[in-house]
Amino acid sequence: MGKTYSEHKPYNQHTLRELNTKSYSSKHDNLFKFYEKDLNLLRFIELKDFQQLLYNFASTKEERNEGTSYVNYEYNYEMPKIMFQVFFDKKILHHFLVFEKICDNPVLINKATSFYVKMFDNFYKNYKYYLKKLTRNTEKDKQANKDQVKKLILLSLAFNYCHCDCAYTKILFIFNMFATENKQIEYSDDLDLFLLFVLLTPSNIYLKTMADLGEEFEDLVIEEGVFIEIYEMFEVKDSKALVDLILEKLFSSKKMLSEEEFVDAFVLNDWILSPSGIRNMLNITNKPE
Repeated sequence: MGKTYSEHKPYNQHTLRELNTKSYSSKHDNLFKFYEKDLNLLRFIELKDFQQLLYNFASTKEERNEGTSYVNYEYNYEMPKIMFQVFFDKKILHHFLVFEKICDNPVLINKATSFYVKMFDNFYKNYKYYLKKLTRNTEKDKQANKDQVKKLILLSLAFNYCHCDCAYTKILFIFNMFATENKQIEYSDDLDLFLLFVLLTPSNIYLKTMADLGEEFEDLVIEEGVFIEIYEMFEVKDSKALVDLILEKLFSSKKMLSEEEFVDAFVLNDWILSPSGIRNMLNITNKPE
């Protein structure tokens, strides 16, 4: 299977201890609380375990080219919506660590199932927007089949919401996902895409999915004025601008970074390691001058 985590010890122990004890909050956290706790079934599953589940599900088993990152084959597989529904039911909802916690709550199961299915639709819409508007790559846009998204994009959901106690581990997760056989990382379209959806998931995508769920369940309706006010903070272009800035700074001095260099540089963007941190940064960067 694909690479998961490095066994190397943290480089700067003081910095990483501080990283693992730091927390962020956003003024919109209360609105997201129910969806990120009660409806977040991924909180029972370890990030590395979800990665393995997704990797093995509908695996393409294609050979990768020497020197390329693992992400360039298995995680570029585009999963159709109907297959995602099967994946959710078999691998998430009925995961032995999940189902035992919620099996006596059919109302929650119903809401959670609908939530994840609607979320897939919003992943797809934003993926199409990314290809058409942001990359302006008409050829890739044609290749984006209806109701299909890359496994790589679904990993952004896991990155935000699966169980992972160590922030340092999440940084290594990114490095090992995109590192070459030479154990170095460089800018790539895949890295750009992954980081974009890491930012979009707990902001734009979650918010739109919450609104969609409110159309089905009266107790979850979000007032239109509240939705519009928050949505203006979480537009796709805003997340893309932040990702462009992150990548520009990461690779400003060197095109290829070792694991140690990447970790040391990425610590400066520790806000990206939590949903609240992402929303807080989007709020800050969208404040009127």
